[in-house]
Amino acid sequence: MNKIIFNILKKNNIDIAEDLYHYGWSIFVHYLFYLIITLSIAVYYHCVFQTIIFLFLYIPLRKYIGGFHFSNNIVCILISTTVSIIPVLLSRYYNINIWIIILTSIILIIETILIAPIDHPNKRLNDKQLKLYKKTSLFIEIIYIGVIGLAKIYTFSTILNFIFFVNIISICSLSISYIKRIL
Repeated sequence: MNKIIFNILKKNNIDIAEDLYHYGWSIFVHYLFYLIITLSIAVYYHCVFQTIIFLFLYIPLRKYIGGFHFSNNIVCILISTTVSIIPVLLSRYYNINIWIIILTSIILIIETILIAPIDHPNKRLNDKQLKLYKKTSLFIEIIYIGVIGLAKIYTFSTILNFIFFVNIISICSLSISYIKRIL
């Protein structure tokens, strides 16, 4: 399938390096499998809408802070799916205290200032990109603090829980990546 699409691009005078195209294709397939598996599990647990909201909060931050990457695609998809479903399911049964959510937000902001973004060995960021990613991730985190305030005012405890889990997952991912990098 990917060779067919690559040939169509070439026939339409769209110039792209073949290795870059294949890398992009593999990333696309990886995310497609991840979304299919994640949303299938969400359908089973009747939490598709909540899962989409969680992903809407998690994916932009993850993109800009970086973090831990598994070397095996299957393990990556399974862990990513687990990380995307477990917070949604836990949020059905637990309401996280607002002060704990604020504390994790502050910890994540401090960690972002000190060590983010963590780039991938296969996709290194230059100095300009590093600064842009750091600023963008801090901007997202500050927006989430505003969302925390609004969610508290309007008693959207699920959103509060999701932000807490996004913070915890991000803190863990950044910390593990940083420790792995310095060792």
